[in-house]
Amino acid sequence: MPLKSRNRPQVHNPNYIKPIVFKETVIDPISHEPVILEIPMRRLPTYLDEVEIRELDVEGTKGTSEFEEAEDRWIWIKKDQGAWDGPNRDWRSSHKDKYFKYLKHRRVVITAGTNQGMYVRFFAKKFGHVYAFEPDPLNFHCMSVNNQVDNVIKINAGLGEEAGWCFVQRNGFENTGTWSINETTGHIPVMAIDSFCFPIVDLIQLDTEGYEEKVLKGAKRTIQRCQPVIAVENGQTEGIQALMDELKYREVDQSVADKIFVPSDRKV
Repeated sequence: MPLKSRNRPQVHNPNYIKPIVFKETVIDPISHEPVILEIPMRRLPTYLDEVEIRELDVEGTKGTSEFEEAEDRWIWIKKDQGAWDGPNRDWRSSHKDKYFKYLKHRRVVITAGTNQGMYVRFFAKKFGHVYAFEPDPLNFHCMSVNNQVDNVIKINAGLGEEAGWCFVQRNGFENTGTWSINETTGHIPVMAIDSFCFPIVDLIQLDTEGYEEKVLKGAKRTIQRCQPVIAVENGQTEGIQALMDELKYREVDQSVADKIFVPSDRKV
């Protein structure tokens, strides 16, 4: 019996997306005539379905020589507002000054918990190199698109005390900045800053949703060698305070929820 063109039945479910139809020409083994088969392939949801383009000139440089092309355009998760409003407000009101106030150089910054890359973009304009760590794949996608420059080294991984694996606990899409990692299981790598053997680090900036102490413990040798300024959320905890004492660091300032530490013998 000759082959006939046919459509496979669609799968009906709440997440159904109109299929993409692939057409393939085959030779009928009996009639030896070409026959076109139509093969519907269901298109799976992609990150492009989850994001939108937004406009915001956070640093207020539009119309000046400091403004770079498309600097006010962002790829952002549609449902998110908390990780858009809060960081924008905190940068304008404090971080844009206090993160840099105690630096001797602006060569290398390590930033972790980068979310969708707002601060990474600003760091890229001010540092020679930015090492940006973000464990969540969707946040990482946005961060990468928002920072298409060569001096940003983008790493889809979490930071911790030692190498391991984790998964990301997505605590609602209204504020993707609250997403946190869990090291009990998972397929996303966790790395220690010390494993990179950085020769130079001028600033370590951490916003890792309660994981800051572990990240700093995994960076002890780097901190001792490079003596960076450290800006860390949740820096008021006993564990972080004890670690800073051990490393001979002292608190010199606060920027919104971030404590800022410098080596104890540094004049400020």
